[in-house]
Amino acid sequence: MAHAICPNGHTMWDGDGKPYVWAFRIGFIREYMKSHPDFKLGDHNRLSRELYDLVENDSDEDLDCWYCDECKGLIVFFDNYRFDYKPIESIPEINAGQLEGWDDYIALRDNDFSDFQEFYVGKNPIEAIEEYDFKYMFKVCPDKNKIYAVNKEGGISFGYYRSKVYEFTKD
Repeated sequence: MAHAICPNGHTMWDGDGKPYVWAFRIGFIREYMKSHPDFKLGDHNRLSRELYDLVENDSDEDLDCWYCDECKGLIVFFDNYRFDYKPIESIPEINAGQLEGWDDYIALRDNDFSDFQEFYVGKNPIEAIEEYDFKYMFKVCPDKNKIYAVNKEGGISFGYYRSKVYEFTKD
């Protein structure tokens, strides 16, 4: 079990599964499917695994994301870095169409991801993403400074700004 302090100082631990968020960049999954067209999710044959197995060997895609129930802050652990995100208080009046060039993500809290896993058995990853009824899709700006949750109507429901970056050393 791991412990962390959220961007606003609240204690989190992953022993109850509450802080964990599964996040996946859709562009990466599309590229993966070009070289693995027969890949199916969760049906346990030799060409299938879980969605998180796609990213585990790619250090640019394997994210460890935590969500704080107290303040709604996010922590993203990536390689030797920790990125802290705080909620944006005042969301600009924009829509997803205005975020061209931003990366598309799916992200689900741990218990919601379990429901998605049940849904995607036997499907290829893109088919599963396109068919699943996600409450939000996410857009991440190229410099990773902002994240917006896009609702089904294409509007921005909430967002985050990167408040701090920590670099870990091997010492």
